[in-house]
Amino acid sequence: MNNYKQLIINILWSTRKNQKNFEFFRDRRELANEIIEFGHFKYYNGNSKALKLQIRRNYTGCPYIEGSDIKLSISYTEGLSICALSEHYQIGIDTERIRPLDWSGLRPRFNAAEWGRIETAEEPAACALAIWTRKEALAKAAGTGLTMPPETVDTSQRTASLGGRYYRLHPLALPDGYCGTLAYRPLPGVSPAAEPRIQLSA
Repeated sequence: MNNYKQLIINILWSTRKNQKNFEFFRDRRELANEIIEFGHFKYYNGNSKALKLQIRRNYTGCPYIEGSDIKLSISYTEGLSICALSEHYQIGIDTERIRPLDWSGLRPRFNAAEWGRIETAEEPAACALAIWTRKEALAKAAGTGLTMPPETVDTSQRTASLGGRYYRLHPLALPDGYCGTLAYRPLPGVSPAAEPRIQLSA
């Protein structure tokens, strides 16, 4: 069966070594656009010639492909760009480079359940970053961005609600030193009980 007809969420990522500060921020969108075009061609265009895609952003900054029904989400952090594409699911993706940070000063951004996990984690900074990607991915999938107080967005369970809709939260298996989350919900016409096959590739 062609990938176009299956309930699949395709995730592609690429790393660039020695990306620092200005160099990273200068080319991260260029790299993300390259990944999107490759993924769109690989999974949705078959053997036809890939077209130059027009990546636009809505008023909250969430990207979309102009003239396409394929749903899109992008994330980039130092050294890593990643995108998700799907025909059947509304999606949001987020990633962070795991790094030292003053996690104790982040208390106001998490609810009690989330903060309890962070405080008891073997690596609190890594746990805080992982939970933060859950909030960001959820907000991207909802199409709102984090326009609400982040502590009000509860991601302590496998499913989370935002804007009156429920989303599933899926942790991503990324290269060492990174964490990430995919949030998704089925689009109209797809059974709420249907589980997609999540394909992650470099």
